[in-house]
Order: sequence, then C-alpha cells, then structure tokens
Amino acid sequence: MAIFWLFTALSLALFSGQALSANNLAPIPKFDYVADSASLFTPEQRKALWNKIAAFEKKTGSQVAVVVVPSLNGEPIEAYAHRVGVEWKPGRKGIGDGLLIFIAPKEGQVRIDVMQALEGAIPDVLAYRILEEDIIPSFKKGNFYEGVNKGLDSIFKLIEGENLPRPKVVESFKNVDAEEEGIMYLELAIVAIFMGLGIIMTMQRLLGNKGTPISAILTALVGWVIFGSFIAAIIMGLLTLAFCLFVPNRVLEASARRASQLNRLQGFGRTSQRNPFGSFGSLGSLGSFGKLGGLGGLGGFGRKGSSRGVFRGPSSGSGGRSAGGGASGRW
Repeated sequence: MAIFWLFTALSLALFSGQALSANNLAPIPKFDYVADSASLFTPEQRKALWNKIAAFEKKTGSQVAVVVVPSLNGEPIEAYAHRVGVEWKPGRKGIGDGLLIFIAPKEGQVRIDVMQALEGAIPDVLAYRILEEDIIPSFKKGNFYEGVNKGLDSIFKLIEGENLPRPKVVESFKNVDAEEEGIMYLELAIVAIFMGLGIIMTMQRLLGNKGTPISAILTALVGWVIFGSFIAAIIMGLLTLAFCLFVPNRVLEASARRASQLNRLQGFGRTSQRNPFGSFGSLGSLGSFGKLGGLGGLGGFGRKGSSRGVFRGPSSGSGGRSAGGGASGRW
C-alpha cells in the first residue's frame, strides 16, 4: 500500500512539474517579419528591417523573419526556435523556403534556424559563419540593428544563389504600375459618384429633405465598401450632406445623367432615370475594374490586407518544415 501511495505522489509531482514547465515557456508571437516583443530595435530600425525583408520576399518568394524574445525562461534557444518554426512554418507551400533569426538578449544568445528546403543553400557551417562574422561582432558592441542587417545581407545572397522557383504574383497590386493604378482609382471614383448621386436622388424622391441623413449614411457605406477606407467614407458622407443642403434638385438630376453617360463610356453597365443604380446586380459584378480583378481583390488601396482594406501584416506561407538545421551562438 505504501508503494502505491509513493508512486501516486511521484506521478503527481512529475505531472505538476511538467504543467508548470509548460506554462513557463516563452510564448510564440504572431508571425511578423520583425517580431520584436523585447523592443530591442528602435521604431525606425524595426521599420527598416521590416521593409528590407518584405522586399526580399517580394523579389524571391523566400520568407525570412527576425524574432526577439525577452527571455527564454530557461528553455534552450534551439527548442524555442523549433517550437516557433513548427507553429509558423515560414516559407512557400510546396517549397518551404523559410529562415528565422532568433535573438534572446537576456541570455545573450542568437540562432539562425533554417527550414529544411534551405539547408542546401545555408548549411549549418555557413549559418555558424554568418553568426561569427556578421552578427555576433556587432552584438558584442551593442549594435543589434547592424548585426542583423549584416546577417540578412549574407543570408539573402546565399538564398538568391540557390535554384528556387520564382515567386508567383498573388496580390492584385504587386505588378501594377502607377498609370494603371491611377486609372483604377479614376474608375472607382466614377462608380462612387454615380452611386452616391443615385442614393441622393432616391432618398430625395422618397423622403424629401428628411432623407438627407439617410443619404449621407448610405453614401458613406458605399465609400467604405468601394474604397475600403474610413476616410473615404467620411468624405463621401460629408459631400452628400453638402449636396443635399446646397445643391438644387435639378442640378442633382443633371449630374446623375452625366454620371450615367460616363458610366456607359467606361463600360460599368446600363442605367436609367427610373433606376439610378443601373444594372450592377452587385458590387462583385463590376468586373471591368479591369486588369486588377474587381473589388474582391483590391485589399484596400493596394495594400496587403483584408477585403475591407485593413492592413493585417504579413502572413506565413505555411510551407516551411523546421528540421533542426542552423546554428546557435552567444555574445
């Protein structure tokens, strides 16, 4: 009986120790090109590194990120790097070309963690050389930005020398030049004006001057849907109020007819005076936003983000496989 209680006590102690150890592990941050939860870099330095890594991914498709952890809480940096690599899976799907740089300033440790697909381009011996020659010397001087910047330069050269597939264009605006972007914004503005005038005229006919607030709200919603911007929504709402308060109805009707003519010229669809909204059917069927694939792919003024234009930050390609490749060092 004593043996049974001793075994139970030992099991509970072991289980409690494992639970405490798991709870004490450093958290895995959200994927970002520069996940600096320790505020190791100044905002300007972080932005410079972020832009540099983003430009490299756009150019080559390979994903590189820098992770700064305030404390490892006693966990080996290799184990922490593996946990983050398994969670993030940096690199393109089907290719897995990802690499992570880990910095633990409290412990004075740094690691280059190479996903399996890049182990040919950056074997352990080269990862160690980058640490010893580029990163750690600057870290010893307290210049973390310089060390990471030099390390990235060496890493980028090695990845570019590898025979990897070229990146595919997956975002609407990546290969859109300024002229095409300007044309698209002009077309969007014409649609917004046309729909705004249609809303104003409809509300004026149905409710008279009482329809002014409703017109402003609906037009603001149109601005939000089309442009994916609060600023655009506010501007359209204020313009609607100004139109309703200061512009005579006959001028509004003339403007609507003119917008209808422009709409037909641009190929957005047919309209009529009885149905100011024309035959759009739905915003998704506007189609001739042309080469950029319609509203669904705009992501808000050409920035990476959701369909409402809110910038969500970078996302992992979910293709990398953390297999323990890389090197670790101290300063």
